[in-house]
Amino acid sequence: MKKIVSSFPLLSTIWVSMANALAITTFNILAPVHRSMPNQPDPDLNRRESERQEWWRPRAEGVAEYIAEKFASSDVILLQEWWFDESFTRIFDEAIGDKFERVAERRPGSVVGQDRDDGMCCLVRKQGLLELVKSDKVLTGPQRIAQIIQCRERLPNNGAGGRNVFIANSHLSFPGDKDPTINNERQKKEAGIILDALTNARNEWDKTSSSTASCLEIVCGDFNSNSCSSAAALVEDN
Repeated sequence: MKKIVSSFPLLSTIWVSMANALAITTFNILAPVHRSMPNQPDPDLNRRESERQEWWRPRAEGVAEYIAEKFASSDVILLQEWWFDESFTRIFDEAIGDKFERVAERRPGSVVGQDRDDGMCCLVRKQGLLELVKSDKVLTGPQRIAQIIQCRERLPNNGAGGRNVFIANSHLSFPGDKDPTINNERQKKEAGIILDALTNARNEWDKTSSSTASCLEIVCGDFNSNSCSSAAALVEDN
């Protein structure tokens, strides 16, 4: 079985399939290294929230508490713009670490071998319907990635035959060009790379596994566009 579900808002929860339903939440949490601080005396300074702990900590604690309260029943939570700062990470681990297993992938920097301070993060509920197998990343553009997560479905009473679930945590590029056609084509290309990465992950699993269980493929994340975009159409057509 193959089913692809795409999500475009910054925050969304999806239930996949009525039988053995999975609850999957996607959430762009806006990394403090990217969030500009408003109302600064000198707007040319372009101060970032990450510069001061008293700026970023209250919002980080609020986001972590919100996830713990509102999405505790989600089987998977996909976060875009995850910040790898140790204090930031600790806030989330303290709020949800007892319920969720965390795996994250950094974005590459402009210099080869040097990663950026942000990336993608996947939370898999420890007592949920999925067991985390592994996480990889695929380069979708300059300093942009998608996170490809493989999970295995848990069946009641430790039954065999659970589906292999491949999930793409996606963050397509911001439509910053004045020409919307250029934006659409760039995002469509990124979506195509993500679909190919999912297919490759599934094929690689098929080569190395003797399991006959069916597979489920899911695309989620922040598309920086709406359901009428070329990227969305490509995902839905596939």
